[in-house]
Amino acid sequence: MPTSTLSPSAIIQKLFSASEEHDSLPLRVAEHFSAVYNEDDALNQVPHLCSSSRNGSIVRFNAMIQDTSPSPELYLFRLGDKHGGWGLVDDDAEESADQVDYNDLRERTVVWGTSVPGVGKWCEDVVEEEDDSSRYEGQAHKHPIPGAKHRSAQIKVYDTSIQFKPTQLVTFVGIYASEPLHSQTDTEDAPNVPTLHVLFSRPLPDTILPVDSSSSAAANRASVRAELIRWIAQKALGGDELVAEKVLLSVIGRVHSRNPPSLPPSLTIARFPAPTVDPSSSKSNPGPDPTPTLAHILPLLLPGTFVHIPLNIPILNTSPFFPVSQNEDLHSGRLQLPKGSTVLLTEGGVEEGELVNQMGISNLAAVQKMMTSQALDYTFPFSSFTFETDVASVVLASGSKSAFFKTDTTIPLLPTTTTPDLYKPATEITLPDEETLASFRALVRGAKARTGGIGIGADVSKFIQDDFVQTRKEEPETKTEDLVRLMMMAKLMALSYGEKELTREMWERAKRVEREGRERAK
Repeated sequence: MPTSTLSPSAIIQKLFSASEEHDSLPLRVAEHFSAVYNEDDALNQVPHLCSSSRNGSIVRFNAMIQDTSPSPELYLFRLGDKHGGWGLVDDDAEESADQVDYNDLRERTVVWGTSVPGVGKWCEDVVEEEDDSSRYEGQAHKHPIPGAKHRSAQIKVYDTSIQFKPTQLVTFVGIYASEPLHSQTDTEDAPNVPTLHVLFSRPLPDTILPVDSSSSAAANRASVRAELIRWIAQKALGGDELVAEKVLLSVIGRVHSRNPPSLPPSLTIARFPAPTVDPSSSKSNPGPDPTPTLAHILPLLLPGTFVHIPLNIPILNTSPFFPVSQNEDLHSGRLQLPKGSTVLLTEGGVEEGELVNQMGISNLAAVQKMMTSQALDYTFPFSSFTFETDVASVVLASGSKSAFFKTDTTIPLLPTTTTPDLYKPATEITLPDEETLASFRALVRGAKARTGGIGIGADVSKFIQDDFVQTRKEEPETKTEDLVRLMMMAKLMALSYGEKELTREMWERAKRVEREGRERAK
């Protein structure tokens, strides 16, 4: 960590005194501290926000912005020849109202941030302290995953030119304090919550970890890819490598364009057996829902957020999957996730004859809208606002198709083993050796990080157009939507091989996979 004989307050005071352009102080503070912590991996030496953080200490918080709706907060920008803000002004000075020049009041932005939800343990230490067992979990309704251990804080930003968006991932570095909850400062019993007075901030990549293009996965992409598909199939899908390949292509999907739409293709794995019911269970004592092995496998590979949502009546009917403002406080929902996330939805928990109430219907509609349009509505008392999402979706359905959703692709599971164990607990999964697992992760991370999509040369574009015209002659039922879907799958195929441009070979491979899937679904 950079060493300095000056405290943060002394540094800010020095910057304050150095120029009469005091309105530029937040920007100068950000530039100074950003430069200081940009040297020799200094940022990684800053301690994470945790339960033992002390008032006045500099900490970092890798956060997902959960709520941007709090109103701005006024603070005393200066008192005489001293600076204000950043949680460093003496209480006595704050209370000297008769000395306050109201021209010295400024606004700071207040947002709420929470731990990045659903991050796999293999990259969790990048976003927070691994051994901090007593995490602050107050305001638990502001975290998307019910019951998950997490950290959260109110974040006060002095550079008001920065506009944060919900679900944005940001690394904040600032001065820690325990302060009253901003939305309740008018009440006598406002709870104290962790608060971060931001010195500077930086975007946090959706993949959490940077992409290493020099890894062995980049050098041996085809063989690593084949081994990865085989491993997913054997461990989670009863040996079905076709479905495993479809899963891989789906989970690396990103929004590449909104107009024209090029969205992550949603996938239903049909004929996926529901978990075996324990004879001793009952409606009053159902026991824990068995989790499909796929829900344990995917977070071992995916670098960002992964969430498993078991669709059963209590979960569907009880709480909204989408954010809802209650008493001017935005409650999170299971679908309030950062861009680049992956969601696994399992339908085995809903039995025939069980009724979905209005809340459940709204939740199912929210999932469908996210799949179809990559958008999620945030509900407020007199209005709603739509925010963009970028979430890949995989559905496990016991029937011939999803009971609730219309997905881009449906493919039946066809295990190659006689007694496939599709609900193996995480403790019983045999992992590949460390080097192989690292190459799997590098492959997925590299494909997932390519948010700009993939190029198409003029010759390949002409080849695809001619090929599609020929296909329509041979198969008149083929629609334009089929071309759009196939084009997206071909791009994902190329990404999974590490290609920078779509080639004829990748197009043909995508056609083969799609054809095999259609034949199986007949």
